[in-house]
Amino acid sequence: MSRNSDAFLTAFSHIEIFLRHRTHADAGAPFHKLVKQAATTIAEVNRYQDDLREFAHLRNAIVHHHDGGRVIAEPHRSTVTAIGRIAEAITNPPTVGERFKTDVVTVQVGDSISSAAAIILNESFSQLPVMNRKEFVGLLTTNTIARWFGACSKDSRAAEGEATVQNVLSYAEDTRSYDFIKPDITLARVIEYFSDIESRGCELSALLIADGSETTPLFRGIITASDLPQIVRLLQVS
Repeated sequence: MSRNSDAFLTAFSHIEIFLRHRTHADAGAPFHKLVKQAATTIAEVNRYQDDLREFAHLRNAIVHHHDGGRVIAEPHRSTVTAIGRIAEAITNPPTVGERFKTDVVTVQVGDSISSAAAIILNESFSQLPVMNRKEFVGLLTTNTIARWFGACSKDSRAAEGEATVQNVLSYAEDTRSYDFIKPDITLARVIEYFSDIESRGCELSALLIADGSETTPLFRGIITASDLPQIVRLLQVS
């Protein structure tokens, strides 16, 4: 058997062992059933399930079809590379904590909106978490600032004095446009988060990566829709 066949079967075996362990399936359960079951709870399996089914067909051809001891179906090197990357993505998936950990800039409810807007402009942010000391109270977005600015143009009372972040936060959208995730959430699950929200006709401004509770979070990073192309590239296997 060639090096390509050996490498392919080794990677396939790693995936199969992992799926049997995670699904608690019977020893005789066929691979396609393992994939179908695991895809309902494991984002990486769900993402690559079509590839996994194709790999299963190739595995069967390698193992069961020979011509005088010679393997008839020989995987191309690119296929071996792809299954190796998928095996790694499934058994050791990259997490948001590994890829998007950063110091998160926050503002306080009593800060002036001009200072908060300056941070957003200078740092090219689209939102800032708002804190009341150590307690999280909401997400200040550029859309919220625009809504407040529009209100000011219609009602001079809205523009009286130096507006604070708390004043402007009251103009936020009625529906919550963010969610909290733990640092160990995988990148493939992030794709599902945004897809699920979009399928419901809603908008997700940000995923806030944090330890602790939602009331007093310890921020580890922020993911926005603009990060999705980078995540997709990280998850590509070919």
